Amino acid sequence: MIPVCDHPGSKMRLNHTWNKLDFVAMAKKAGEIGRLIVPGYYFPLRHAHPTFGGLTDRLEIVNEQMSLKGDAQPEIADRSLMTAQNCILDALKVQSEHFKIEGLEDAIQVCYRDFVRVWSPDSPLLKD
Repeated sequence: MIPVCDHPGSKMRLNHTWNKLDFVAMAKKAGEIGRLIVPGYYFPLRHAHPTFGGLTDRLEIVNEQMSLKGDAQPEIADRSLMTAQNCILDALKVQSEHFKIEGLEDAIQVCYRDFVRVWSPDSPLLKD
């Protein structure tokens, strides 16, 4: 909300660039892609802004000394890639439903099968 004018106590109005819905409400209205709000928004935000959760994800204690992890963190990278691939699949699904592109639905189904094959917890593709 922003003031209508500069006078103290002036009425407030909705900023024309804002939506009346909060971010979570918009995500819920967005359909399937809205379920990615946690892995696609909140988790990355923990690392983009200084938060306690983001910091503790990168800390380790060795010999009673706390320090930042020096090693690569493939779990975080994998989670990011999985979420990105999921977003792309959801976007393709919207394109397929809206534009009725011939052959796109079949291609999306192949992509979904590949997604499950790659990202399922028992996938041999995720093993070192």
